Amino acid sequence: ISQLPVMTGPISTIDALFFVALVYVLKLIIDRHRHRPLPPGPKPLPLLGNLLDIPRKQSHITYAGWAEVYGDVISFSALGNTIVVVNSAKAARELLDPNVSVYSDRPVAPFAEM
Repeated sequence: ISQLPVMTGPISTIDALFFVALVYVLKLIIDRHRHRPLPPGPKPLPLLGNLLDIPRKQSHITYAGWAEVYGDVISFSALGNTIVVVNSAKAARELLDPNVSVYSDRPVAPFAEM
């Protein structure tokens, strides 16, 4: 009966990188299924997301162009962070006015209500 090789030394760098990559991919898959659906936006690249699409200057012009394609509320990601952009005052009012108590986390100041 042959025996399986037993690892006697430390884990190799390739094994460690493979394990880290596997954990990262599993985390991406799990996170994708946990979150509520986000507004539409440009298609992200693996790992980088939309990092290369985010403008460094005059971002409002790019966001306005995306609003014409995807709507007034858009989302994109960069290095695992999700960014949501609201492109119109009307969309902001529709999101915030009915849900002020949901989105506001300020404590109530009793002396200010008098």
